[in-house]
Amino acid sequence: ILCIECPLGQFAGVTGLSACLDCQSGRYSSMLGSSSCLACLIGQASINETGSQLCQPCPIGSFCPSGSSLSTSIQCSSAAQYCPGGTSVAVGVSSGYYVSQCLSPGSILACSNQTKCPPGSSCDGSSFPKPCSLGQYQNMSGQSDCVLCPLGRFMGSIGATICTPCDQGQFSSAPGLSACSDCQPGTYSNQIDSTSC
Repeated sequence: ILCIECPLGQFAGVTGLSACLDCQSGRYSSMLGSSSCLACLIGQASINETGSQLCQPCPIGSFCPSGSSLSTSIQCSSAAQYCPGGTSVAVGVSSGYYVSQCLSPGSILACSNQTKCPPGSSCDGSSFPKPCSLGQYQNMSGQSDCVLCPLGRFMGSIGATICTPCDQGQFSSAPGLSACSDCQPGTYSNQIDSTSC
């Protein structure tokens, strides 16, 4: 009786088999006559559900837990995570960053990396950029918080990158104001950025 070597993607782990077995999902055999299948490396998946001859890095926009095939890879589906490809788990978005369009249909590539939060907004790593509120600003990118306008300044619109100085005849005596106050009768301010009259 002639024994035949198992083809690529199959194995015979015990003696006396009448047929070779397919490698299971997440495993592969790239040699003829294999007695076992090898596990795909972390962040890789088998090409086929069964009978794979090799593994490939998990595709961009997805992650591949151990035992995955390319068809069972899991697509990133949260604004708080991204999948750069070749990973076994989704990567959490860092504070000061966000993932753009990750939840939109057909936007797998948008889930492949995180983006720095733009000036005028804050990003806590779990959602899209939030414009700075009234009385706040942020002049740098990649920030998780907005900053209160300092004394003598205000901001009356959202998403500001700077605060506006109070005009002459006005003042701002507290941080984070959305408008300056007029000097009361009998008082004055002849300079901008005043904190009192």
